[in-house]
Amino acid sequence: MKIGPLGRMVEIPQPDSGMGFNREADFEVSELVGGGRMVERAPVTFGTFNMSWKGGRSGLSKNLQPLIDLYNGGISNGTDDALYMIDPGVKDDNILPPYWASAWQLAHVANGVFRPTVQTMTGDPKYPSRKVARFTLGTSQSPVMMSKLISINVPLSPGRLPYLKVWGTRTATSGIDVRLRTAVNGMWSSPVRYAPTTSTTAAPTAIMTALNAESDLYDAVKLSVALDASSELSLGHITLGYTNDTAASFPHGTGVGPLQFSSALQGTLDSQTIDRIGLSVDLTELRHVRSDLPEM
Repeated sequence: MKIGPLGRMVEIPQPDSGMGFNREADFEVSELVGGGRMVERAPVTFGTFNMSWKGGRSGLSKNLQPLIDLYNGGISNGTDDALYMIDPGVKDDNILPPYWASAWQLAHVANGVFRPTVQTMTGDPKYPSRKVARFTLGTSQSPVMMSKLISINVPLSPGRLPYLKVWGTRTATSGIDVRLRTAVNGMWSSPVRYAPTTSTTAAPTAIMTALNAESDLYDAVKLSVALDASSELSLGHITLGYTNDTAASFPHGTGVGPLQFSSALQGTLDSQTIDRIGLSVDLTELRHVRSDLPEM
């Protein structure tokens, strides 16, 4: 598997016995005077991960040294400290995290900026959540700020052709902006805007040529919510994956957003100790990357 900042991802061994994973939500429980409880649950979840490697084999420290360097700040892309992960064992028909795949949750990712609303969806009964996020941009509001605030970077698997499908409605030319990151220099391409559709049988669209995918010209993609002045955009579901299946389905998001270390690196960091007792570390999924946030 690979982990690290964009452009500086490193190969590390698969954790022993798989990787511990929790999908969590924040809760607030209130005690009622008349008895019972009231529970408020955050609408958007986040992931936590535990990776551990058992000792008892020679060479473990050498294979894990890139992870130690990441933790110690020895590996960076120079722009942000967020980590990304490519796990070949994850189902890849939708590599977006759940809060982007079930795109109505983007209304909460925006943290109230531009006052997006969650509305009940009318239309295809196959759509699972029956909700959409409705964004409205006034004449005095900044399209640039919105695209920076509601965006995500997704690392791409080498040699594979990614496809995108956006389910929703719009006015004017609003949609999802796609930028591709050139592997050799880290430069982002100019945005290409993809329109939402209400057709469940429309085929996803390739976001690059097959030749560029085969040659690994790009190593990541940035998706951004993009509105024109005085326009609206309603989003229900977004698929980014490695299949152009036209089946009437809404594949759930199996990917993970940006990550950061959230525990001590367990184990004395010298080669003999790592080889003997192993190593473990926790990571937590982030909602936003600092370098992508606009200046407010």
